[in-house]
Amino acid sequence: MKILSWNIAFLPEMINEFKNSSLRLNAIKKIITHINPDIICLQEVFSSESRKVLSDFLKDKYYITLSPKTMFLLNGGLLLASKYPIKAVDYIIFKNRIGEDALCQKGILYAMIEYKNKNINIFNTHLNNDTPIFCMNKERIPEIKKNQLNEYLKFVYNKLYNTNININILTGDFNLDYRSRFYNLFIKKLGNIMKICTNKKEIITDNLNNKQIDYIATCHNGKKRYKYKLYASTRFKKISDHNPLIKKINI
Repeated sequence: MKILSWNIAFLPEMINEFKNSSLRLNAIKKIITHINPDIICLQEVFSSESRKVLSDFLKDKYYITLSPKTMFLLNGGLLLASKYPIKAVDYIIFKNRIGEDALCQKGILYAMIEYKNKNINIFNTHLNNDTPIFCMNKERIPEIKKNQLNEYLKFVYNKLYNTNININILTGDFNLDYRSRFYNLFIKKLGNIMKICTNKKEIITDNLNNKQIDYIATCHNGKKRYKYKLYASTRFKKISDHNPLIKKINI
């Protein structure tokens, strides 16, 4: 099974530093077609144009679910697509958000899919930005991040034990530097819930700051063979400020 996680940087036009949205969307569609993933987890699909264009593009080959729309705030910007039937979906909004992230409904998009007579839990998320532009209380960011991680762990824990599924895929833009104490703390706490498998060395996904903040982690009962890949990472700076991250697993 091939899993793709990618923050595609489709903010609303008024605040999006990337222009030529139609050209970017065409490039994203070509990249997805070339990678041909079984599971797609996208972040920052905020604009109505990107939601519609990508949903229309994927609907013939994939089952799709998105973070819900809202009348007053931005949606959560998450899209999850699967080649295999989606049997259940859920979404929660983080209670703790700060800066411009307080204006959108960031949270966790969950789906249970059926693959080879097995049920699989998939979690797609996008945590608070570490460097918000419009924020008067930046000293609260570590506290907000800690609270969001606790909300995330609680949600995963509840799904893990309520669904009794031991194949789990956790993806997204966690905004956690691979070298930070928050990342180490998160992996440690996650390891208390399940036997987690993630990359053993840093993979650069943030192509502006040259660090890893996006992850695909798995817990599954298949063969312990897995492989991470960044797809042509240096070519994507005009498409997004993140590189697409791919993980292959055997189930």
